[in-house]
Amino acid sequence: MRPLNSLTIKSMTELDELLSSSEQPVHIKGLCQHWPAVTAGKTSDQALVSYLAQFDQGLPVTTYRYPAGSTGRIFYNEALTGFNFEAQQLPFSAFAEQLLGYKDDASGGLYLGSTLLDKWFSGFTDANCLDVSTPYQHMTPLVSLWMGNPSRVAAHFDFPDNLACCISGRRHVTLFPPEQIDNLYIGPLDFNPGGQPISMVDLKAPDYARFPKFRLALEQALTAELEPGDGLFIPSMWWHAIDGRERVNTLVNYWWRNTPAYLGAPIDVLLHAMMSLKELPKRQREGWKHLLDHYVFNHEQQDSEHLPKQRLGPHTPIDAGAAQRLRTMLLNKFGR
Repeated sequence: MRPLNSLTIKSMTELDELLSSSEQPVHIKGLCQHWPAVTAGKTSDQALVSYLAQFDQGLPVTTYRYPAGSTGRIFYNEALTGFNFEAQQLPFSAFAEQLLGYKDDASGGLYLGSTLLDKWFSGFTDANCLDVSTPYQHMTPLVSLWMGNPSRVAAHFDFPDNLACCISGRRHVTLFPPEQIDNLYIGPLDFNPGGQPISMVDLKAPDYARFPKFRLALEQALTAELEPGDGLFIPSMWWHAIDGRERVNTLVNYWWRNTPAYLGAPIDVLLHAMMSLKELPKRQREGWKHLLDHYVFNHEQQDSEHLPKQRLGPHTPIDAGAAQRLRTMLLNKFGR
């Protein structure tokens, strides 16, 4: 593992350029240190809770209680038949009271997962603002809140690009490039704690007898220590594990995809490929791999000048109309 280099930015234009061009994670020191929420968090945990409460819309929040002795690890139970936490709906005031009542790991802890600020805490993003909509002008980022006692979230990836802003507490983040998936020992695709497959390796105590290739992943890992006011850009598909290390840890995330929503969710393609391609003989899988390279992964290199323009079809950039035509083709095939 090696520390991720940090930098500072001087303007939102510089931030826009960074977010639209970087293919690597970036630790941005002091990105949101001017936010009133960060100032409140530096005052005290109670001051931060009181600050958030003024934006509370009265909607119950989904919280997760993890057991004593788990060291805050959000994970499966030992038999992998369920999870080691219990979900519950609480008013924010009740969540905050329990959050502030945390003493140590012997009493377990509480965690508030991704909660859309504009819905649950309307007005917060106006008072604590970063202009991150400009890297892709047609996209509007979703902004969400994470808050909890000491917690450890296993390595996972997200499809959208992600700008994380540390509001209170310290966060230790470990990042792995997408190509390290084979060395991360990924858990079930269809059964996971937060909607995304996670690494089964406990970063705090790796079992190298069970997960020997994880050493290779660690050789390529990057780490960042986020202080209140810091930001971290996590590119799409990078695996990241996040540890909240203080009594109260708060994070705000901006999420955006760099393609229009009408192009669909790539995870759907993966699931369909598993159903249709995975069990083919290897020679047939190799054939389909060449087709996928030709039409998808290396499409910029393909020459389509031998076709008349009116017959280029999917060879052209896919706009909303082309996406709808492809969707109709798929629905017709699925309906057979």
